[in-house]
Amino acid sequence: MVSLLSARAHLGALDMGEWIHGFIRTKKIKIDFVLGNALIDMYFKCGNVESAIQVFHGLHDRNIFCWNSVIIGLGMHGYGKEAVDAFIAMEREGIKPDGRSGCLQEALELIKRKPMKPNAVVWGGLLRACHKHKDAKLGEQVTDNLLSLDPHDGGNYVFLSNFYASLNRWTEVDQCRKLMIKRGVRKTPGCRSIEVENMYMNL
Repeated sequence: MVSLLSARAHLGALDMGEWIHGFIRTKKIKIDFVLGNALIDMYFKCGNVESAIQVFHGLHDRNIFCWNSVIIGLGMHGYGKEAVDAFIAMEREGIKPDGRSGCLQEALELIKRKPMKPNAVVWGGLLRACHKHKDAKLGEQVTDNLLSLDPHDGGNYVFLSNFYASLNRWTEVDQCRKLMIKRGVRKTPGCRSIEVENMYMNL
């Protein structure tokens, strides 16, 4: 479910995201903070602020990831005052306002505890967080998992190469590029998807 919601959020496909949310309610699937955060993120990225807030307030357990999604989502849609209010409320609940910093290992342990096997969307999200906080050691572990899922996805190699470049580790940058050549991996050209009358078109 988390992977499906992440994909819908990436495409901005609100109708499908709402259908998935309805399925979750119909099947009475427990919405923990992982699934709840995915719903919040999907609704914000699809522009439905009201539904994102409703999901947030309906959560029994709200960790810093959920608060982050709400604060960032509100700010992204121009609700500056509400974002500040949410930040203050977070502090009142005793949650340390450190963003995602220091939570990477906790996120990794959470992924490992989940019964379903994590896919590229899950590992990719953690890898972006490693890049943001310049955690090279954990980033390498995450990349190993990504490459084992799909050793021919050029995007993973490029992302890791850029990661090393941001840390000025040029030897590893060169190694990544040589590995791509050795394995015959090419980076897929970028494209953008748009939804027109429930059909998706790649541009």
